[in-house]
Amino acid sequence: MGGSERRMLMYLSQLPRIRRMTNTTVRERALILCDGYFGTNAGKTANGLVRHSARYAIVGVVDRATAGADAGALLDGVPRNIPIVASLEEGIDRCRPDTVIIGASAHPAPTSRQVHGPRSRLL
Repeated sequence: MGGSERRMLMYLSQLPRIRRMTNTTVRERALILCDGYFGTNAGKTANGLVRHSARYAIVGVVDRATAGADAGALLDGVPRNIPIVASLEEGIDRCRPDTVIIGASAHPAPTSRQVHGPRSRLL
């Protein structure tokens, strides 16, 4: 391990530790905004939260393209009783969230073709 790596590890070890939530019975009800990106690489935050969240009880996903489906069934084929709704208004009325989470990146990751040009190929 080089000197810069050692310094970085020492720095990281001095940062305060985040405590895990001990009261897992009370979780915030969250609606995820992921319009047009659910199930894609640009919707990684939404996808991860639907699969598992210790902090939030995910009660719905906003995505016009896949509205009407179950988020878990669409994502992994495992129904999770999380509805996908067409609008924020419908999500708030139907799901009654405590909070709303933006679950899509503003700038989706570029494809290999966009980065390397039209003749590139994925290995």
